[in-house]
Amino acid sequence: MGYFLIFAVAAVIAMGYTSPDSRIAGLEAAVPGFYDHASNLVLSCGLVLIYAMVRLLYGARLREITAFTLIVLAANYLYEGLLTLWNTLDLADAHYGAVGALVTWAFFAAVSRFGMKPAASPRGAGG
Repeated sequence: MGYFLIFAVAAVIAMGYTSPDSRIAGLEAAVPGFYDHASNLVLSCGLVLIYAMVRLLYGARLREITAFTLIVLAANYLYEGLLTLWNTLDLADAHYGAVGALVTWAFFAAVSRFGMKPAASPRGAGG
């Protein structure tokens, strides 16, 4: 459930980034410039989300997911802070990317720690 919730939120943010008519009402007023940096948030979130889910399904430990998240963070800050390929130097983009990666990592840290629990069966259900 949490995986799909993170994916859905990232998808809604991506839609708002690409189509101004699809933006979340009031978000731009609450966080000025949010959609200017949303691409980094969604990209970092998506990278960690897909990698972590696949690797957890194959039995990876949280240490591997943490290492990948740190690589995404480092790449984000290197690209936004040092490289100017198709880009202007903008650390705010890197910060948004860091938020996307770290929120997703926190979800998978919880999944790794507590596991995925099956839904409780309704009372009286035979089995």
